[in-house]
Amino acid sequence: MNLDVSRIWLIARREIREKIRQRSFIISTAVMVVVVLALVLAPVVISAIFGDDDDGSSADRVLVVNEAGVDDLVATLNDFAAMAGFGDRVSYAEASADLVAQEAINGGDADGVLTVTRGEDDALAFRYTNEDGELNEAAVVTQAAAGELTLQDSLARLGVDAEQARQVRTLPDITLEGIDGGSSSSEDTEEGFRYAIAYGSALVMYMVVLIYGMWVAQGVVAEKSSRIMEIMVNAARPTELMFGKIIGIGLAGLMQLLPILAVAGIGLYSQQTLADALDVTGIDFSGIDFGAISVTLVGFFLLYFLLGFLLYAALYAGVGSLVDRQEDVQTVMTPMTFAIVIGFFAAIFTLSAPDSMVARVASIVPFTSPMAMVPRILLGDPATWEILLSIALLVLAGYLAVVLAARIYRMGVLMYGQKPSLKVIFQRDTIRAAR
Repeated sequence: MNLDVSRIWLIARREIREKIRQRSFIISTAVMVVVVLALVLAPVVISAIFGDDDDGSSADRVLVVNEAGVDDLVATLNDFAAMAGFGDRVSYAEASADLVAQEAINGGDADGVLTVTRGEDDALAFRYTNEDGELNEAAVVTQAAAGELTLQDSLARLGVDAEQARQVRTLPDITLEGIDGGSSSSEDTEEGFRYAIAYGSALVMYMVVLIYGMWVAQGVVAEKSSRIMEIMVNAARPTELMFGKIIGIGLAGLMQLLPILAVAGIGLYSQQTLADALDVTGIDFSGIDFGAISVTLVGFFLLYFLLGFLLYAALYAGVGSLVDRQEDVQTVMTPMTFAIVIGFFAAIFTLSAPDSMVARVASIVPFTSPMAMVPRILLGDPATWEILLSIALLVLAGYLAVVLAARIYRMGVLMYGQKPSLKVIFQRDTIRAAR
């Protein structure tokens, strides 16, 4: 089928111009950008506003009453907290022997009070007091530090040199391992980022198809109800009209989507910088590891995104050509919405089992592959032939959908006021007329 690219682009430019000039388009884009930016930066801002301490520090202050006469007790406790990775969240300060724990805590001078004494056997004894008597972070760190102090003091009382006793101080190197042999490591963190990216790609595809596919359907119905379709069909072939409308609305949608994605990416990347500027500590705001996103992955995402949008937008246009009023659009769109939801759930299943038979089928079938194949590429190990077959079938399905939508589109003019049945659509005379 010969297509005039200049006519397709002329129709696409008309769709873009009409869409981006609408006040609703401009307002909705600005609102979504602001909402996305607010959601991305909300954890940092909330942590800055509702920090634990009035001075902006989230460290719990523990006062130490040294009745046992342990040398360098406060320094030892702070060194241990720093070595254990809690130096910015728990701090120790020396207090006088006449300190009353309840008054210090109720007065806001301390989050906890540690009293160190010696028992009848000359062994160290510890008493930790906080507001509710529960085991919070400061209590856990203090308990661990007390164990080390007890060990060092016991060695010293057994005649070991004090410096040698301090050299015993070390944290154990522990690896958390499951019964299947898996362990926590930096690869787990990278896998988490890849999972987030895979889920995000499926979600973006799902939302784009629902929102911008509906734009295509509503645009077709608006032209049909205003009878402008008759003029357009006489000026261009139905297939050219379909391609032009889909490309134009798709580009208009990208003009709305790209600023939103850009703001979200910049916000995630800037979380830690903003947290440092606001002096927010105790929480990791490292955002998404963009190193986990390769150029190849971006290429696959864009390819499946464009081919998937072509397929679904053509189907939306064809279904929209079956009705004459905007009020009837939602009714005829129900089967399309159901198909898209199935595709999204197939993608969610792929996230948990990327190499299962269900995931392999979903990543090849054209109606689900736009949402399921990218997660498989990220998290699984699809064969090269599976990817090539998936792309080939998606291209073929997209072309056939455009051709079918063009026939229904043309019949919308020839049979205005009537609802064409499938039997009429595929009749030979009807097909000849649609050309």
